[in-house]
Amino acid sequence: MNNTVTNEKTFKEKGFLDNIKIDIRTRSGATIFIPINNKVTILKGNSATGKTKLINYLDMLLIDKLEIEYCNMNYNNIIICKNKLEVMNFIENSKRTHMKNKVIIIDRFDTMSADEEIIDFIAESQNVFIVCAHRPFDQCGYNTYSMLGLKHDGINYEAYQLFKRPSDYLIQTDVLI
Repeated sequence: MNNTVTNEKTFKEKGFLDNIKIDIRTRSGATIFIPINNKVTILKGNSATGKTKLINYLDMLLIDKLEIEYCNMNYNNIIICKNKLEVMNFIENSKRTHMKNKVIIIDRFDTMSADEEIIDFIAESQNVFIVCAHRPFDQCGYNTYSMLGLKHDGINYEAYQLFKRPSDYLIQTDVLI
């Protein structure tokens, strides 16, 4: 847990987390917008809210780059892992190549949140992560500002900050103090 805080502080000191976002527009008029203000951003939502559909669409766009009209960052800096096997493969590649300053998007994080190797990798990594999940995970080192919801109409996808203040989180969830 301390590594996560240290790396996040280092990221902020170096300005890596300043105004970082994924902003993509396609030739067919679709848009994807995901703000990132923390080392770990949680794209949260119930089942069937469009998280996996967004990930699959983004993955397709990154494979067929001709459909992308505008992207605010280098395509090679966005890496998508749709399942635990892809995450484990990424971890092995990252150890060999020392990847850093990438945006790693992990779908279905609920299924791997108990895996210590993945949690340790996130804590020690010099990358930022967007994890899609139904609920937040304490061991990732997030804060209430890094929890996003997703609104979409099937063409345009926009992630938005769920809680403006920590007290909003307490009011809008069933957390008991």
